[in-house]
Amino acid sequence: MDSLIPQLESLTKQTYDQLKSITYKELEQFVNKRESIINQMKNSGITDEQKQLFQQTIVNITRYDKEILMKMKQLKDEASQELNKIQSGRKQKSAYQNAYTADSVFFDKKK
Repeated sequence: MDSLIPQLESLTKQTYDQLKSITYKELEQFVNKRESIINQMKNSGITDEQKQLFQQTIVNITRYDKEILMKMKQLKDEASQELNKIQSGRKQKSAYQNAYTADSVFFDKKK
């Protein structure tokens, strides 16, 4: 337990410091590492004394969460926009490649 909290704090600060240039893969690695550390903490059986010792450190760690979550949301929104562009392109492409237009010609006309 004594090493897990500082390890979590270090990981969180490091991620926060790189937030402007971090990629989604690096954020994914951060989330996986953080989850692993938290699971280890849950399984270690924390006493009330240990909770008191590390309470302020944990509060400090959670202060970074809002900004990290905002970055995750930003990356999610960017990915969503790109997927929408891809889907739109596929719809437009499929309109011109239907099976019923085997020997016909299709003309676009602006109104």
